[in-house]
Amino acid sequence: MKNSKSIIFKRQQAILKLLKEATEIHVETLAEKLNVSSTTIRRDLQMFEKQHIVNRFHGGASLIRDSSKEDPSLEPQSAKSLSEKTLSPDMLPHLLTMATLYL
Repeated sequence: MKNSKSIIFKRQQAILKLLKEATEIHVETLAEKLNVSSTTIRRDLQMFEKQHIVNRFHGGASLIRDSSKEDPSLEPQSAKSLSEKTLSPDMLPHLLTMATLYL
């Protein structure tokens, strides 16, 4: 079953928080703590590895970024901040109605 983006985001943030606390953690530990499958954790860790946030090893991962910094690509942006930076004022109503907008 597909999860909403907010659920995925919260889970990924929880993974990063646990990694920052422990620096290194095993897939099974993350799966148990977050009540998801180990496959889901591996998929999230693969994404983090592609972003050079974690170093994966057999059965787990370790944090490779400065633990005091958040990954800006994972932070949600409000519709207002997006509109101020990249969208014309005419496009804001479309974004606020949750319409799909391709730039």
